[in-house]
Amino acid sequence: MSRAPGRLPSAERTEVHPNFTSKLKRHVESIAPPTRPTLKYYERIANDLLHAFQTGDARAMQTVWSHFGHRRTWEAMRRYTLLDLGRTAEAENPNAQITLAEGQWLVARAHSFGDWNSLAKYLADLSKKPISIAPKPLRLFLTNPKGAQPIARPREWEFAISLLRDGKASGLDAQGQMTDFLLEEISRIEHINSLDLSGSNEFTDSGARLSRRCLASSVSISAAPPLPIAPWTFCATSNISRR
Repeated sequence: MSRAPGRLPSAERTEVHPNFTSKLKRHVESIAPPTRPTLKYYERIANDLLHAFQTGDARAMQTVWSHFGHRRTWEAMRRYTLLDLGRTAEAENPNAQITLAEGQWLVARAHSFGDWNSLAKYLADLSKKPISIAPKPLRLFLTNPKGAQPIARPREWEFAISLLRDGKASGLDAQGQMTDFLLEEISRIEHINSLDLSGSNEFTDSGARLSRRCLASSVSISAAPPLPIAPWTFCATSNISRR
């Protein structure tokens, strides 16, 4: 049976304490309304991608830059879009065009779905669930001597924290969405060894100090800009990486 990327069968999931769930839902709603992305939201992105590809319109290009995480020129954006679609032979053709369906496929793939229908089904199911949604997929991984092994790219904070708590993942890339509240919860998990907080503007010095326990000195913490030393003075900082 197929399932949305970044999700485990229900039998493999771990329940999160309902008190935390309700607090998390209120927290995410307070910093990033609305918490539930809609299909119309992604349809607008796909339409802007198509318009940007066709015309290089400044507003549509800004949508593409924001959503796909690059600032390519119009010519480069057209070339890489065709390459991402597997249309290698047309990559240098200034007259090549794409369809809305192809734009939708690229938007779905950017969020780790196999196709547009999978994204639409996920969003339809999402509307029935009382959970807290991150605007961008989180990245969970296991670290080992060979590097980082990708585990999941969920959007539900409860699910991500349950994977960390169960030891199914040992690292988290918050994709710029870490906050004081979330770090306080995550800092209670014993075996985390890597956190990427880059771009997390809602995470503050105060949040680090208020964490209920100090993160282990072996935790690698990436942040851009680098975290100040002050919040971690009560930790052994020599093994904390600030890249």
